[in-house]
Amino acid sequence: MQTVIAAALAPADPSPKDLQVAAQARQYLLEARLEAAREQSEMNQARSGDGTDPSAPESATAEQAA
Repeated sequence: MQTVIAAALAPADPSPKDLQVAAQARQYLLEARLEAAREQSEMNQARSGDGTDPSAPESATAEQAA
């Protein structure tokens, strides 16, 4: 995506479409980084072995503890 951004912004005076393409590529790049960070966090939680699921409702977690 960085190549797409660089190419879109390469002209001295980028067109509105060039700017739109660069903005969309930045958005995709940001979403990919966010997803990678989310997956890394999940992997780290799984490795810690605490057994908790942060996305699970609290009542389900309380039932498991009982």
